Amino acid sequence: MFWLLLGVVACNTETSVTKEQRRLAVSPSLVDLGDFRVGEEVPGALTLTHLEGPEIRIIDLSLLNIAGDFFSVEEEDLPTVAPGEELALGFLYHPTEAGYHRAQLYLLTDEEQEAEHVVEIRASAAFPAADLFPSALDFGPVEVGTTTSRSLSLRN
Repeated sequence: MFWLLLGVVACNTETSVTKEQRRLAVSPSLVDLGDFRVGEEVPGALTLTHLEGPEIRIIDLSLLNIAGDFFSVEEEDLPTVAPGEELALGFLYHPTEAGYHRAQLYLLTDEEQEAEHVVEIRASAAFPAADLFPSALDFGPVEVGTTTSRSLSLRN
């Protein structure tokens, strides 16, 4: 009895070329500026961080105010983010009426995957108001070197 063993060796000669992926981080994904007076102009900023691959171009930048026109972006030239670079992208909050205000900032890049980044922005504004009672205090006659006290109320 004879045994015959055959061995097969195969080589893969296929070559593939893949494009280096580009990745950008936009932070924070939610910006809560806080509370401000109506009429005040408040700057805010996002950070664009290049994580991987060749440079990333910002193709489009748009801001959608949910109600009103309280947030704005003043970018004339859309930036390109170089490898390893971090950029600040500024915006303004300028409330003209009291209330809770929201916006969404859309950032479109030339990344192969996850090319659209969305950031929620919110803030609130109020009219400054305070009431002081009474509006005048009468201490009456007070001798030099003595103290007298009166009460008043401040309501906001």
